[in-house]
Amino acid sequence: MISQRQAILTLKSLLWLLIGINLLSAPIVVAALISDMFSINPSLFIPAMIGIAGSFGLYIYKQYRVRNRIRASLRSEIGQMSEIDKLPKELNKLDTGPPDQDIPPSVLPPFGSISTVAYESNLSQMSLLPEDEFNMIVDFYGLVLTHKPHIKEIQTGNDLPMSLQEDLCEDAESLRDKRQELYERL
Repeated sequence: MISQRQAILTLKSLLWLLIGINLLSAPIVVAALISDMFSINPSLFIPAMIGIAGSFGLYIYKQYRVRNRIRASLRSEIGQMSEIDKLPKELNKLDTGPPDQDIPPSVLPPFGSISTVAYESNLSQMSLLPEDEFNMIVDFYGLVLTHKPHIKEIQTGNDLPMSLQEDLCEDAESLRDKRQELYERL
């Protein structure tokens, strides 16, 4: 039995195939119309139109593949950040936390489990994604990049201003929710 995600990908592939077939037949129709209007030999226009349509189809297909690669790499990276899901629960277990007491390092996810490599390396091509997806990604990674150095400071035993620790506590649930929503979306 196939999953809903696989079914959607199969339908998208079929749609792209139909679009490609139509793109290849369109130049022949256009060339026939032009040759009838101007009494020009269609053998000149058909190859040119097929070349133009093929180039355009290839361009669209390459963008489609790039979008899928970006989604796959981000989904993998976000999937590896599963420790973020435990953060709100662990912070709520504390008897006293910020502003009364520092966050203990044992409560935080391991620093190595919070990676932003895929995000940073694909940032220049993120504009190929739909706007709502792009905004979700930027919102989530904005929070991650804000708190990643704070987590590192706490885990290495350095002093972190209490206001930053309070911000981390306030954003913990938002981080978890945005991560889960984005993971499901991608």
